[in-house]
Amino acid sequence: MPPEWHPHESTWLAWPKNRETWPGRVGRVQALFLEMMRLLASGERIDLLVDHREQEEDVRSRLDPATRRRVRFHRIPTGDAWIRDYGPNFLIRSGGEQAAAGFNQWRFNAWGGRYPELAVDGDVPNRLAPLLSMPRFRPGLVLEGGAIDVDGQGVVLASGTCLLNPNRNPGRSRKEVEDALRSHLGACRTIWLGDGLPGDDTDGHVDNLARFVRPDTIACAVDEDSSQPHHRKLKDNRRRLALARRPDGRRYRILTLPLPSPRETGLIGLPASYLNFYVANRLVLVPGFGCPQDETARTTLQELFPRRRAVSLNCRDLIRGLGGIHCVTLQQPQVLRC
Repeated sequence: MPPEWHPHESTWLAWPKNRETWPGRVGRVQALFLEMMRLLASGERIDLLVDHREQEEDVRSRLDPATRRRVRFHRIPTGDAWIRDYGPNFLIRSGGEQAAAGFNQWRFNAWGGRYPELAVDGDVPNRLAPLLSMPRFRPGLVLEGGAIDVDGQGVVLASGTCLLNPNRNPGRSRKEVEDALRSHLGACRTIWLGDGLPGDDTDGHVDNLARFVRPDTIACAVDEDSSQPHHRKLKDNRRRLALARRPDGRRYRILTLPLPSPRETGLIGLPASYLNFYVANRLVLVPGFGCPQDETARTTLQELFPRRRAVSLNCRDLIRGLGGIHCVTLQQPQVLRC
């Protein structure tokens, strides 16, 4: 599995419409998707899942002509928009005659059975398989895409509170899970993170806590306010990262991003995090929440990805559904031939 900054063939999205996820805010979330699509279209194709012809026609009518030309529509119904977690996990083998692509179809049980009505989205990779026309692998493990992050050098950040949770993979030992990650992601080393943010209904996805930004650098969330309930948990995750070793034995460079202030944003109890950014071909889409930390996060990510434009997007409505930009995007890497 290549890192997110590897060139993309496409970004996959699923059109948001679930009124239970965003009560009274679906229209605003759809407006955010239209803006994301406009931005992404400057550098890559967009593959969008829609439920039916009427929905496709509605979205088409709301796109500007330049964006519309870069969007491929697929009439594949979904329960919700969190395609990062239930969509295919793309793989590549690059170089010369052997250049090829494939995907993993992990099991999806709606975040440990928390939302049984959304377990139907686990069938999306089956529906996509004829369109993708590439080898498919079935690891037999419950894994959401937001529970892992990779550096492209054989190291994976993984959420122990998800992958080792009895509500995901009962009876599976840590070694068994690591063996599966080695076999199906090409991961020679796993860095396990601990507890997630309060309000995170995923049991602690990595993409709210820590992300690779370069093979030798990891960005992680911190909160210096010791009165906050998650202060100790984030401090523990930072300690784990500081103790981790790269494949060559050296330590990682650890950079920190603050959390948005829940009091200033009015997002108390919601898992708002700047680590939920998305690296596209020409852009880094950065969550914004209407507080001073927004610009700190954007400028930090701009410095980390100088060849891309870091754009802050207002995610105050999106986060009401307990997810962010990274949760609703899924990169399909480009196969690079020599």
